[in-house]
Amino acid sequence: MTFVSMKKKQKETPIQDKKMSKIDIKGGKLTFGQRIELGKIFQSSENEIVKFEKVFECLHKFKPKATQYKKLLPYFQDIIEGIAFWIEKEQTMLKYEPTAEEMSAGIIELTKKIGEFGTIKALAKNYSKDPDEILEWEYGKVFGILYTDFEEYEFQKRYDKVIEKKYKK
Repeated sequence: MTFVSMKKKQKETPIQDKKMSKIDIKGGKLTFGQRIELGKIFQSSENEIVKFEKVFECLHKFKPKATQYKKLLPYFQDIIEGIAFWIEKEQTMLKYEPTAEEMSAGIIELTKKIGEFGTIKALAKNYSKDPDEILEWEYGKVFGILYTDFEEYEFQKRYDKVIEKKYKK
């Protein structure tokens, strides 16, 4: 399994007189901050045109003009497919079922209160970085770290049960 460590040549899309490099969303080349922001954009109740504009503001720091929409639609579709790809990966590969004890202690409420900042803070602490720096990391890298941490945690739980069972006999 690879975690998107290879650099891919960026495709270019014309925007007025300039060239805009496409971001390989599915390849994890957006920043962690952009992934968070795109998630909020797509989950919002705003109309599709506002979402379209906000996506380009998030990824490329410009608001498309109505005359540019048609040219940008294929790229926008790539962005949607890329985000859908990551959502599916997150829901399957990072799926965590809280224990009864965690539920009783209020894990759902905590998650609602701190949201993604809990992940940002944990990564910043583990890697001795400022939280703002974590937001600039490529999302493919962040996902790879989260997946590895998750699998190590799940292994440790299984291992602890094996050891506990062994010494209960």
